[in-house]
Amino acid sequence: STYVPNIKNMIGRDQNLSLSHSSVTMIASRIFAVIALAAHQASAFAPPPSLITKRTSALKAGEIGIIVEADVVPERMDEFLEMIENNAKGSRDEPGCLRFDVLRSNDDPNKFIFYEVYADAEAAAYHREQPHFKPWTEFKESGGVTSSVSKKATGVFLP
Repeated sequence: STYVPNIKNMIGRDQNLSLSHSSVTMIASRIFAVIALAAHQASAFAPPPSLITKRTSALKAGEIGIIVEADVVPERMDEFLEMIENNAKGSRDEPGCLRFDVLRSNDDPNKFIFYEVYADAEAAAYHREQPHFKPWTEFKESGGVTSSVSKKATGVFLP
């Protein structure tokens, strides 16, 4: 049960209720203590921040999702990380690119997953024509990955 003291308990039964400075200070400090205690107790029931953050929207009808799984050659990791960061930043600035995430596997530090979402097929095609995309193609062709698999999908649900 929650304890909420009445004013007599807060200031003490034998205290003079005059408005002297010391009385006001004592009352204020006790009220502040009760408010602080109540706030602390209430925070124990608050959900963690991860449960109150807004979720992103689902892939909408007609949008194009691309998932790329790539296994990077360990000796070329630094080169890959610089290249893919530039690719991701450039991609996110493209008109029609709604999302471009680069994820590293928790199980294998050489495995990466790219999650890309484009407004439509034209935006996905435009992406492949951009200068920041070319280094990814060259990296793959030069043996920087041991495997790279791309899967394309089209959203089916309306917003």
